[in-house]
Amino acid sequence: MKIDETKLKIVLAVARERLKDDDRTDRLLEERDKLSLIARQAHTAEKIALEEAIKKTQHEFENTLKVKEIQAEKDRRHLEETQQRLEMERKENEIKTETTKQLLNSNNSLSQTLAALTKPKDKSKNELLEQRIKAIEDALKALGFDDLMKIPVGGKTKAMERCINPECKLFRASENIFNKVWQAGLEKSRFKMKNHEIYASGRVG
Repeated sequence: MKIDETKLKIVLAVARERLKDDDRTDRLLEERDKLSLIARQAHTAEKIALEEAIKKTQHEFENTLKVKEIQAEKDRRHLEETQQRLEMERKENEIKTETTKQLLNSNNSLSQTLAALTKPKDKSKNELLEQRIKAIEDALKALGFDDLMKIPVGGKTKAMERCINPECKLFRASENIFNKVWQAGLEKSRFKMKNHEIYASGRVG
C-alpha cells in the first residue's frame, strides 16, 4: 500500500499544531495560576495592612482616651481643691468679720466704760477746782478786797493763810495746791493782783 506523502505531511502538521496549542494552553494555565497566587497574596497583604491600620488606630484611640481621662481626673481634683480653698477662705473671712465685730463692740464698750469712768472724774475735778476758786474769792472778800481784779500787795498771802488753815479741808493745808488754784483763777479772770505784771513771775504778793 502506497502512503500518500501529502496527507502524511498534513497530518504531521496538524499534530504539531495541536502540540503547540497544548503547550500554549499549559503556559496560559500556569500564568493564570501565578496571577491567582499573586492576587491572593496581594489580598492577604492588603488585609494584613488594613488590620494593622485598624489596630494602630484603635491603639491611638485608647491612648487618647486614657490621656483625656487622666486630664479629666486632674481637672476634677483641681476643681475640688479650688472649691475647698474657697470654702476655707469664706470661713476665714466670716471668722475675721465676726472677730472684727466683736473687737469693735469691745472697743465701743471699753470707750463707753472709760467715758463713764472719766467723765464723772473730770466733772468732780472741775467742781473741786471751782469750789477752791470760790473759797479764795470768799477769803479775799472777807479781807475787805471789793475789787478782786485789783488785789493789793499782801492780799494773796493773807488769802492763802485763810485757805490753807487746817479747818479749810479744800486745800489740805497745802501751799502748792493754793498756788495752782490761784493760777487757775487768774487764767479764768476771777481775781488778779493790782500789780500783776510785777508778780507774774510767781512771787507771792
